[in-house]
Amino acid sequence: SRLGMTEAAQLASKMKGKKFYLVDCFGWNGACVLDLGTEPHQFRIEASKTKKLSELQTVETQVPLGSIWKVPLDQKVGKARVDKKHPPLVWLQYRCLLEYHHQTNEWPSSDKADHFVEVIQKYVAQYESLAKLPFFQEPDTLRQWAITATAQMPPVCAVLGGVLGNEVIKAISGKGEPANNTLILDGFDGKCRNLFIAPPKEETSGKTEQ
Repeated sequence: SRLGMTEAAQLASKMKGKKFYLVDCFGWNGACVLDLGTEPHQFRIEASKTKKLSELQTVETQVPLGSIWKVPLDQKVGKARVDKKHPPLVWLQYRCLLEYHHQTNEWPSSDKADHFVEVIQKYVAQYESLAKLPFFQEPDTLRQWAITATAQMPPVCAVLGGVLGNEVIKAISGKGEPANNTLILDGFDGKCRNLFIAPPKEETSGKTEQ
């Protein structure tokens, strides 16, 4: 999309409670932030054998896109058995790209690589557990990332686009449980994961997370 956090949140708010999906591919990875709107999203699940539809169900908690950006970067958002010490690296990378744009109104590039390293290391230094990660400690790694971060790899775009297309169909038809909140795609292992970025409870719509 190449929309920054502020622009995306403003655009989502103009949708007046309707669904809004923000999707970006960056190098070999991709991410999608899903705002299911202010009205509780209802859906039915189809039984695989009988093809019968279940009773009407409601998404447990829906989060405005702007609220997702307010969640601290080091807050654990994945599965405890997988992401024991920090959020998934793909999510950290996406948030760092958005933060760099938020601070500079520019996207990283080869001629801005040194500045990118400076901004990101200073940003991540706020979070002790993340600042110790090798990925953020090595300037050369961050410089290489600055060069490739805005590259859009066709296979990554195709896979994430296919996943998102399926989610749009589910959202429109109400058939099948939709992905909620955030999707991340790791192009190196080919896995696409659904994360829940938990905001303050008062900023959710639908049911409040317990």
